[in-house]
Amino acid sequence: MNFVSNISSGIIASFKFKKLAIYTFSIQLFLSILIGSLGYSYIQENIGQSLQLASLMKGYNHDVIQDLTRVHHSGWLLLKQAISILVLTYLLMGPFISGGVFYGYASQSESLKTFIKGGVSHYKSILGLNALIIGIILLLTAIIGGASIYAFTNGLEYFTTEVPPLIIIGVLLLILLTALMILFTISTIGKWQIVYNEHTTIQAFKFASSYVSNHFGYFLSLGIVYLLLSIALAFILNAAINIIPENTFIFVFLAFLIQLFSLFIRVIIRHGYWFSIIKKNGH
Repeated sequence: MNFVSNISSGIIASFKFKKLAIYTFSIQLFLSILIGSLGYSYIQENIGQSLQLASLMKGYNHDVIQDLTRVHHSGWLLLKQAISILVLTYLLMGPFISGGVFYGYASQSESLKTFIKGGVSHYKSILGLNALIIGIILLLTAIIGGASIYAFTNGLEYFTTEVPPLIIIGVLLLILLTALMILFTISTIGKWQIVYNEHTTIQAFKFASSYVSNHFGYFLSLGIVYLLLSIALAFILNAAINIIPENTFIFVFLAFLIQLFSLFIRVIIRHGYWFSIIKKNGH
């Protein structure tokens, strides 16, 4: 299967199994509503109609943010702790979601029963794979972050301007982005091997790493295309929202629906990316 047809077939598959995207979207929306309602409730009860809060509607103001966090310090800490718990919950839900999606695709079924079965039966192995991938990401981020800080703080000792250190930092960030794309691909193929071939976490990681290294350019190009596609669609949908005059309830509701549609399309694109990766793997 050539590159273009692989991308199109991945997108088609994500729409064909749209119920799997709906399950994913529903879980993510539920967690987002929890975070949003928690933040809204805190702001209404503790900050209310503060003029400082109203000034933030005009744009970001670091001084105002600092004042609000200083005056409402304990409340912000509780809010951040609650958000941290919800983010952790989402990370723990990730293996269930991906297990359900891949099992549904492998079974050629998008029933809720199949989704739940796949999420539960492969949860432990996928959680282990996610932990391994996240560990590698954190290590790479620490190394590249440390190198970037060193280049910035010490670069002026060796160069007459800040341009060379900034170029070095840009190259390091580009390396990190490339690594993230490749690790995402390894993670996707590894999860598929766990679900489809019943591999253990280590077996799946070894197979995926070897396979991706042999097709490095292909998967990097695939990641770039899907990244650009996501950015383009996000830009178009955000532009559509911005041109809507939100001066009546109907227009506000329409903007809200477009926001939900935008989130759903992002799930569709992510699933399409997964399926394109899997199809290159021969499935």
